[in-house]
Amino acid sequence: MIPAVQRWFTELGEAGCYAICLILTAGRMLGKELDIFTEFVKLVHLKLVYLNTSDFDDPKNCEVQDTPLVMKVLLDGGVNFTYRKDLGNYIPKKDEFCVEKWFRSFTSKGTEYKYTHFVLPDYDPLGNSKTKELGTCVEKRVFKVLV
Repeated sequence: MIPAVQRWFTELGEAGCYAICLILTAGRMLGKELDIFTEFVKLVHLKLVYLNTSDFDDPKNCEVQDTPLVMKVLLDGGVNFTYRKDLGNYIPKKDEFCVEKWFRSFTSKGTEYKYTHFVLPDYDPLGNSKTKELGTCVEKRVFKVLV
């Protein structure tokens, strides 16, 4: 049993957009749906996604530690792939999968705010992210299955 399981879900919902996108991308590469929470727990236990269970306010919670290794684990070694980072305006080829990194900054009442959010081209883990709506795609993380 996972202690404080609601906090795990909260952290995943608040800061896990990149991990969620990687899990969904791996599922698409495999041609099947992966259970997001099950895979998240596995990645945390393998220390491939950081989660400080002693401090759920840790700003590093849900940071992916090694993207290629995370994908190898999610793909269970069954799919060979390439991975690269490209510019935000890159248009992926039909045989590529990509995770988009969006950035938004603004100042309100003298305070500067900076937000980063990861989405798939056809899926936003938040549903309606202001960072995606009002920000700029600054990077695409591109995966390609090798056959």
